[in-house]
Amino acid sequence: MVDATMEQMQGLAEREGLADRWPQIQAAALPAFAADVVPGGPILPTGSRLGGRPALPGSGHWPTIGSEALTSVGQLDLGAFDAPVVGLPPVGLLSFFVGIDEPAANVVHAVRYFPDASRLRECASPTARFRNDELTGFPVCALRVQTTVNLPQQLL
Repeated sequence: MVDATMEQMQGLAEREGLADRWPQIQAAALPAFAADVVPGGPILPTGSRLGGRPALPGSGHWPTIGSEALTSVGQLDLGAFDAPVVGLPPVGLLSFFVGIDEPAANVVHAVRYFPDASRLRECASPTARFRNDELTGFPVCALRVQTTVNLPQQLL
């Protein structure tokens, strides 16, 4: 897939002699977002980031499978995107969790959406045993998230 804005894609199509195919390209374009790591960026409790401890309403909201806690992968502050993404709410926090990630198919996971991030606080690790006791967390790093447009590989 190729990340770009619609204007950038149209300009590229014209420069590469594909102006006549622009309607087909435009019809195939899919809304998406791209995340970039921001080295040394601010780590806000409800900000977009990979790793670290998630922002949750309380420790009792940490996702589990049975009695085992899932590992926090990261979170996205939807209100910080540079533009709305089709299919996602315009504000709130999406938090991602994973169980054991091997084999790579049928991975146990959880995604949580919190519409009002102002009520969330960074949570301490759960007291429950982690489902993947070899991976109880990831190092934290800030993310910058931008909306973009993708083209399916088959079209390229």
